[in-house]
Amino acid sequence: MYRSGMNRLDSVNIRIGLADAQTGQAVEALGLRSIRPSRSTLHLLDYRPGSAASSLASTGVTISVADSGEQSLTTVHVRHVRRQHLYPRWAAFYGRDAEMLLVEEERDSTRRVLAASFTVRYEHAAAALAGADLRLTDLLTPRQWAFMQDCAPGPPRPGLMDPLGPIPVLSWTISLDRIDATMSWWRLPGTEGGTGPAPELAEVSRRSPPAEAGFLFPALAASMRRRGLDPDGDVPWLETRAAQWSADPRTQAEQP
Repeated sequence: MYRSGMNRLDSVNIRIGLADAQTGQAVEALGLRSIRPSRSTLHLLDYRPGSAASSLASTGVTISVADSGEQSLTTVHVRHVRRQHLYPRWAAFYGRDAEMLLVEEERDSTRRVLAASFTVRYEHAAAALAGADLRLTDLLTPRQWAFMQDCAPGPPRPGLMDPLGPIPVLSWTISLDRIDATMSWWRLPGTEGGTGPAPELAEVSRRSPPAEAGFLFPALAASMRRRGLDPDGDVPWLETRAAQWSADPRTQAEQP
């Protein structure tokens, strides 16, 4: 972990998305049938259409509520964050009590993106999503709101929010040639009156210290290729694909 203020970098999150056509193949290739997954649900929140000039997703901001049944984690995630927006206040803040701030690089075969995420632990944050007139200020803590004001590309707006979810999430801890990684599987909600199956999205990830990321990504990618999976498809990350599908379900979150 680098703690030198302006250049803070806590970790590198290697994220390798799998194309829709390979999600089923990954079950066999990675031996998932013999591994018990952890289960949770996820909601992604964005402005209700018409309540803001642009969506959060279009600016690289993701707001999520993950619920494991025992606790909820509410996260504000800013991708393409600028270091001058983090410094000095947020570059020196790591968390307190039920809060945590993480500054990391997200990486795949073609992208290296600086991101910052502010997570708060609750007992049952998901219950707040039932409100018909949900606003960001109903869900975020004052410190999360301040983080979003300082670090998001545009100032947050008090407009109404729409949650996408619940999204069932399965997570497996797998070993790829003795490198531990996580396989994540999201099943997006079906459309009202839709006849097609709900899209299923998959991704292999590994969070590591910055010094190890340079050799971990090639090793993970090579192990996936040996199993017939494509780590070089430049598949958008899970949150991006879900937002694309939510904006236009006809895309089925699939990229060419």
